[in-house]
Amino acid sequence: MMRVMSSSFILCVVAALAAATATPALFSLAAQLAPPERLGLYVAAVAFGVTGAIALGVPAGTWIGGALGWRAGDPVRALGRRGHGGHGGHLGWWARHR
Repeated sequence: MMRVMSSSFILCVVAALAAATATPALFSLAAQLAPPERLGLYVAAVAFGVTGAIALGVPAGTWIGGALGWRAGDPVRALGRRGHGGHGGHLGWWARHR
């Protein structure tokens, strides 16, 4: 049991480090790609995406894991990533149509 817990903890640390690295890069990329008159809109869209992913994704993942088992979350996340191309590709569309 201890080996499983330590592996799980290590994976959590790796995930946290990846998020800590990716989040500033996303904000920087949005600021670089944004036209000057829409800088705030692009950065706000990234902030909304990061916050929304946490605010909606964590409770949804908890519910799915509790209702269907912890393995059920993987296919659901894969389908979610596939729905938007695996990246924030919808940002440009959203910002253009505002």
